Amino acid sequence: MKEIYVILAFHAHEPTWELPQKLLENIDDVYLKQALKDENWLLRRSAEGRDIYMELVNFAWKLQSPISLEITNELLNQITDLLPETLNALKKAYHSGLIYPIYGYAHHTHIALLTEPEIEDEIRLNREHIHDILKVPRPKYPGLFPIEGSLDASKLGALKNSEIKWVIFPNFDHNKTLYQCDGELNEK
Repeated sequence: MKEIYVILAFHAHEPTWELPQKLLENIDDVYLKQALKDENWLLRRSAEGRDIYMELVNFAWKLQSPISLEITNELLNQITDLLPETLNALKKAYHSGLIYPIYGYAHHTHIALLTEPEIEDEIRLNREHIHDILKVPRPKYPGLFPIEGSLDASKLGALKNSEIKWVIFPNFDHNKTLYQCDGELNEK
Protein backbone atom coordinates (compact mmCIF):
# COMPACT_ATOMS: atom_id res chain seq x y z
CA MET A 1 0.00 0.00 0.00
CA LYS A 2 1.31 3.45 -0.92
CA GLU A 3 1.40 6.25 1.58
CA ILE A 4 0.20 9.62 0.40
CA TYR A 5 1.27 12.76 2.19
CA VAL A 6 -0.90 15.84 1.90
CA ILE A 7 0.56 19.23 2.68
CA LEU A 8 -1.87 22.01 3.51
CA ALA A 9 0.29 24.95 2.56
CA PHE A 10 -0.74 28.58 2.64
CA HIS A 11 0.96 31.61 1.14
CA ALA A 12 0.45 34.97 2.82
CA HIS A 13 1.38 38.41 1.55
CA GLU A 14 -0.18 41.84 1.67
CA PRO A 15 1.54 44.87 0.15
CA THR A 16 2.81 47.50 2.52
CA TRP A 17 -0.33 49.42 3.35
CA GLU A 18 1.36 52.82 3.43
CA LEU A 19 1.98 52.59 -0.33
CA PRO A 20 -1.42 54.01 -1.41
CA GLN A 21 -0.91 57.01 0.90
CA LYS A 22 2.53 57.67 -0.58
CA LEU A 23 1.06 57.47 -4.08
CA LEU A 24 -1.82 59.79 -3.18
CA GLU A 25 0.55 62.44 -1.81
CA ASN A 26 2.17 62.83 -5.23
CA ILE A 27 -0.94 62.87 -7.42
CA ASP A 28 -2.62 66.10 -8.52
CA ASP A 29 -5.39 64.51 -10.62
CA VAL A 30 -8.56 64.49 -8.47
CA TYR A 31 -10.16 61.60 -10.40
CA LEU A 32 -7.07 59.46 -10.05
CA LYS A 33 -6.91 60.26 -6.33
CA GLN A 34 -10.49 59.07 -5.92
CA ALA A 35 -9.60 55.79 -7.61
CA LEU A 36 -6.91 55.01 -5.03
CA LYS A 37 -8.16 54.10 -1.60
CA ASP A 38 -6.03 54.82 1.42
CA GLU A 39 -7.06 52.00 3.71
CA ASN A 40 -5.32 49.22 5.49
CA TRP A 41 -6.90 45.90 4.59
CA LEU A 42 -5.49 44.15 7.64
CA LEU A 43 -7.18 46.62 9.97
CA ARG A 44 -10.36 46.80 7.93
CA ARG A 45 -10.86 43.03 7.81
CA SER A 46 -9.92 42.68 11.47
CA ALA A 47 -12.47 45.34 12.47
CA GLU A 48 -15.09 43.41 10.49
CA GLY A 49 -14.18 40.21 12.35
CA ARG A 50 -12.33 38.80 9.35
CA ASP A 51 -8.73 38.52 10.51
CA ILE A 52 -7.75 35.85 8.00
CA TYR A 53 -4.46 35.12 9.74
CA MET A 54 -6.18 34.49 13.07
CA GLU A 55 -8.74 32.40 11.17
CA LEU A 56 -5.89 30.34 9.71
CA VAL A 57 -4.54 29.65 13.20
CA ASN A 58 -8.02 28.73 14.45
CA PHE A 59 -8.50 26.46 11.44
CA ALA A 60 -5.26 24.62 12.25
CA TRP A 61 -6.26 24.20 15.92
CA LYS A 62 -9.67 22.82 14.93
CA LEU A 63 -8.12 20.52 12.35
CA GLN A 64 -5.52 19.34 14.89
CA SER A 65 -3.18 18.70 12.02
CA PRO A 66 -0.11 20.68 11.06
CA ILE A 67 -0.38 23.17 8.25
CA SER A 68 2.39 25.06 6.52
CA LEU A 69 2.65 28.80 6.11
CA GLU A 70 4.88 30.82 3.82
CA ILE A 71 4.62 34.46 4.89
CA THR A 72 6.50 37.49 3.58
CA ASN A 73 8.55 39.81 5.73
CA GLU A 74 6.36 42.74 4.69
CA LEU A 75 3.28 41.02 6.06
CA LEU A 76 5.05 39.90 9.23
CA ASN A 77 6.07 43.51 9.88
CA GLN A 78 2.49 44.71 9.42
CA ILE A 79 1.06 42.02 11.69
CA THR A 80 3.71 42.86 14.30
CA ASP A 81 2.77 46.56 14.21
CA LEU A 82 -1.00 46.33 13.78
CA LEU A 83 -2.28 42.98 15.04
CA PRO A 84 -0.23 41.94 18.09
CA GLU A 85 -2.87 39.41 19.20
CA THR A 86 -2.64 37.72 15.80
CA LEU A 87 1.15 37.76 15.99
CA ASN A 88 1.04 36.03 19.37
CA ALA A 89 -1.39 33.41 18.04
CA LEU A 90 0.89 32.75 15.05
CA LYS A 91 3.94 32.42 17.32
CA LYS A 92 2.09 30.00 19.61
CA ALA A 93 1.00 27.90 16.63
CA TYR A 94 4.54 27.84 15.22
CA HIS A 95 6.05 26.89 18.58
CA SER A 96 3.51 24.13 19.15
CA GLY A 97 4.34 22.61 15.77
CA LEU A 98 0.85 23.31 14.47
CA ILE A 99 2.28 25.62 11.81
CA TYR A 100 5.33 24.37 9.94
CA PRO A 101 7.38 27.19 8.42
CA ILE A 102 7.95 27.24 4.68
CA TYR A 103 10.32 29.82 3.31
CA GLY A 104 9.53 32.25 0.55
CA TYR A 105 10.98 35.37 -0.95
CA ALA A 106 11.05 38.04 1.77
CA HIS A 107 9.64 40.77 -0.44
CA HIS A 108 7.22 38.77 -2.64
CA THR A 109 9.39 39.23 -5.72
CA HIS A 110 8.85 37.09 -8.82
CA ILE A 111 11.82 34.90 -9.75
CA ALA A 112 12.02 36.54 -13.20
CA LEU A 113 13.18 39.72 -11.46
CA LEU A 114 15.84 38.04 -9.30
CA THR A 115 19.34 36.77 -9.89
CA GLU A 116 20.58 33.67 -8.08
CA PRO A 117 22.39 35.71 -5.39
CA GLU A 118 19.24 37.81 -4.90
CA ILE A 119 17.12 34.65 -4.54
CA GLU A 120 19.53 33.38 -1.88
CA ASP A 121 19.29 36.75 -0.13
CA GLU A 122 15.47 36.79 -0.26
CA ILE A 123 15.33 33.31 1.27
CA ARG A 124 17.95 34.26 3.89
CA LEU A 125 16.02 37.40 4.88
CA ASN A 126 12.78 35.43 5.21
CA ARG A 127 14.51 32.69 7.21
CA GLU A 128 16.12 35.26 9.54
CA HIS A 129 12.82 37.04 10.16
CA ILE A 130 10.99 33.82 10.95
CA HIS A 131 13.67 32.34 13.20
CA ASP A 132 15.68 35.25 14.60
CA ILE A 133 12.89 37.77 15.12
CA LEU A 134 9.84 35.56 15.72
CA LYS A 135 11.95 32.84 17.37
CA VAL A 136 10.19 30.10 15.38
CA PRO A 137 11.94 26.71 15.59
CA ARG A 138 13.83 25.70 12.45
CA PRO A 139 12.18 23.03 10.32
CA LYS A 140 13.81 19.64 9.95
CA TYR A 141 13.32 19.80 6.18
CA PRO A 142 13.42 23.38 4.87
CA GLY A 143 11.03 23.98 1.99
CA LEU A 144 10.21 26.83 -0.37
CA PHE A 145 6.83 28.06 -1.60
CA PRO A 146 7.79 30.49 -4.38
CA ILE A 147 5.27 33.16 -5.29
CA GLU A 148 3.06 32.42 -8.27
CA GLY A 149 4.75 29.00 -8.42
CA SER A 150 7.66 30.84 -10.01
CA LEU A 151 10.55 28.47 -10.47
CA ASP A 152 13.26 28.68 -13.09
CA ALA A 153 15.47 25.72 -13.95
CA SER A 154 18.43 28.02 -14.49
CA LYS A 155 18.15 29.34 -10.92
CA LEU A 156 17.78 26.11 -8.94
CA GLY A 157 21.36 26.54 -7.70
CA ALA A 158 20.12 29.34 -5.44
CA LEU A 159 17.75 26.89 -3.76
CA LYS A 160 20.52 24.35 -3.26
CA ASN A 161 22.80 27.02 -1.81
CA SER A 162 19.98 28.01 0.54
CA GLU A 163 19.70 24.38 1.68
CA ILE A 164 16.11 24.05 0.45
CA LYS A 165 15.12 20.37 0.45
CA TRP A 166 11.73 20.61 -1.26
CA VAL A 167 9.51 23.07 -3.11
CA ILE A 168 5.80 23.53 -3.54
CA PHE A 169 4.81 24.06 -7.12
CA PRO A 170 1.05 24.57 -7.04
CA ASN A 171 0.42 24.18 -10.74
CA PHE A 172 -0.92 21.10 -12.45
CA ASP A 173 -0.91 22.63 -15.94
CA HIS A 174 1.64 20.68 -17.99
CA ASN A 175 2.15 23.75 -20.20
CA LYS A 176 3.62 25.53 -17.18
CA THR A 177 5.74 22.67 -15.90
CA LEU A 178 8.31 22.34 -18.61
CA TYR A 179 10.82 20.53 -16.42
CA GLN A 180 10.93 18.24 -13.43
CA CYS A 181 13.31 18.00 -10.50
CA ASP A 182 14.93 14.69 -9.68
CA GLY A 183 14.54 15.03 -5.92
CA GLU A 184 17.91 16.73 -5.54
CA LEU A 185 16.89 19.98 -7.26
CA ASN A 186 18.60 18.95 -10.49
CA GLU A 187 16.67 19.56 -13.68
CA LYS A 188 15.44 16.49 -15.60
